[in-house]
Amino acid sequence: MSGLLWLLCTLALIGFSTQDVTSDAQAFLDEYQRGAEPLYHQYAVAQWEYNTNISDENAQKMNEAGARWSVFYTNASEFSRRYPAEDITDNKVKLQLIYLGNKGAGVLPSDKYSRLNKILNDMSTIYSTQTVCKPDGSSCLAFEPGLDSIMLDSTDYHERLWAWEGWRVEAGKRMRKLYEEYVDLENEAAVLNGYDDYGDYWRGNYETLTSDSPYIYTREDVIIDVNRTFEEILPLYQELHAYVRSNLQKTYGYEYIDSNGGLPAHLLGDMWGRFWTNLYPLVVPFPDRESIDVTPTMVAQGWTVERMFKEAENFAICFPLHVEDDKETEINFLLKQALTIVGTLPFTYMLELWRWKVDEDVHIFNETRRISFYFYVTMPQEIGKIVPKPDVEQAVRMSKGRINNAFLLDEDSLEFLGIPPTLSPPAGGTFTVWLVVFGVVAGIIVIALVVLLVLGQRDKKKKRKEDREKQLQAQNLVQTTAENDYSLPAATYETVGEQNKAYEDPEEPQTAL
Repeated sequence: MSGLLWLLCTLALIGFSTQDVTSDAQAFLDEYQRGAEPLYHQYAVAQWEYNTNISDENAQKMNEAGARWSVFYTNASEFSRRYPAEDITDNKVKLQLIYLGNKGAGVLPSDKYSRLNKILNDMSTIYSTQTVCKPDGSSCLAFEPGLDSIMLDSTDYHERLWAWEGWRVEAGKRMRKLYEEYVDLENEAAVLNGYDDYGDYWRGNYETLTSDSPYIYTREDVIIDVNRTFEEILPLYQELHAYVRSNLQKTYGYEYIDSNGGLPAHLLGDMWGRFWTNLYPLVVPFPDRESIDVTPTMVAQGWTVERMFKEAENFAICFPLHVEDDKETEINFLLKQALTIVGTLPFTYMLELWRWKVDEDVHIFNETRRISFYFYVTMPQEIGKIVPKPDVEQAVRMSKGRINNAFLLDEDSLEFLGIPPTLSPPAGGTFTVWLVVFGVVAGIIVIALVVLLVLGQRDKKKKRKEDREKQLQAQNLVQTTAENDYSLPAATYETVGEQNKAYEDPEEPQTAL
């Protein structure tokens, strides 16, 4: 009895201890959250200032803010390892501790960590400031704005080739060695964090925590699923590839594009050849039908980024959604334009989904030609349901990760914003209702006529068969009568008939008297 009591007490203590560890870990994460938000926000703003106005002063401010954030994160990461993952009962808390315990590049020695940051800054500077000059020296173009416009709009084969090759020669040759060193340092950091390489580190984000989960998923499953997905979409891609190639031949000439070969990379809509969306005007399957892209309409109406924010807010006011105080620096919804690609003069940079502290401040720019109608957050499962700003803020603060790309404008809100809906009906030939009805009726009539003809032929055959049978029966009856048991002489009949005048009607009919 004493042994059983001791075991129960031990299990109770273990359960209490585990629960206590989970509570302490949650309290630590809450405290980390309060300290991380302002520091990371300062670092993000410093990055923004540098990438949109590259200067030594802004670079120094960015490095100082990054150093403060790095020290804070490294200390928090080290402290988080005091909580054994196996003792955490809450999977959400466990997952946050695992991610926080990963020091990232901060695990590198200080000199290599500084070198990695310098490499990233140098590549950003090259990317943002490098220009390509025309052969005659008349002008030099940066990537954005400049070369990107050529890759977006130009249908001049040689101009596109000049922009594509020039960018790679001028910017690529300067960044190549830096990028190779960057890859080596990231791989080294991944190994120090317990991964095979940097790619393994990326795939590790997809793993599930427990092996008893009904949705077990590993980093190896990512590779399997990617290969399987590639095989599934390959037939469609091949068809699309052939269709695009055929249309590009019509635009640029058959002498530049092999009918059985690949597609020239500089003709694929952007500098990287990965987004074919810009090719759509050249490959529209039904060019006579109304376009579903409202971007030209918005550009023609002179839409600006500020107007997009205001229209999003006005749209939200029509529904019982959360609306903040009217401040210039506050918005009610996130704009993909502000969080992805931002351009301004004279310095530009491709900004990819910065992790802003969205409840306090969001930086936007108006100097951009890329007006887009994707500007408020919606539920992926329910396209028409807009997510209120507080929910988005909470999700961003908790995840500290990249913001989802679920930004879109549907047909209903287009009417509200004064843009006529442009969703075309299913592609196909035009038709009228009466013509369809006429075709159906005519088909029924034809079928009825065929049925009547078949039945008529069948009745004729049946009647002829019956007549032959009756004639045969009559002949048999005559023969049987002629050869009966009384041996009566059979009557003889003339084989040639005569006309009996007695049965003819007189020309003038007479009465009985």
